[in-house]
Amino acid sequence: MSSFLVENVPEFVNWGPLDENDMPVREKKGTTFRFWLYALRRHGYNIDYRVLNSADYGDATSRKKLFVFGRRGDTPIVWPIPTHRREAGEGTRKRRGAREIIDWSIHGQSIFDRKKPISPNTMKRIIAELRKFSGPELDPFIVLLEHGHLNSRYRIHSIDLPPLPPVSNPYR
Repeated sequence: MSSFLVENVPEFVNWGPLDENDMPVREKKGTTFRFWLYALRRHGYNIDYRVLNSADYGDATSRKKLFVFGRRGDTPIVWPIPTHRREAGEGTRKRRGAREIIDWSIHGQSIFDRKKPISPNTMKRIIAELRKFSGPELDPFIVLLEHGHLNSRYRIHSIDLPPLPPVSNPYR
């Protein structure tokens, strides 16, 4: 009996032909993946696939991955039972956070102080991820320092909004 396990990105199930602009052909979404499964089945493999979340099995990341399991013979494909959930319950423990496994005593190196600068494409990917997973704190802003005024409503101002009127000094 032979078997295999393939790990890939969940989007693999949607792979299909590309048009002349290297864009997916919407009507043929998933045909490459289905053809691949068909070829494996023609070679005598029983196939099953699932998208599993690493956090459900005790890993300190919530990364989702596609797993494709193939096996020859009559032995059924059995998937592992999740051991962790968002909240602990019957037979499961609470998911682990990355903070539990990070050694906070190790000081990291700034990406800006490297001997060899990060390539422009890598910086673009970093910025795209920051924008995807953060909020307005990445948007450009102006900090007004008039008269030491501490009210953040007046002090931090988006560059996309019209200018605020000057803040009056209550001590004059």
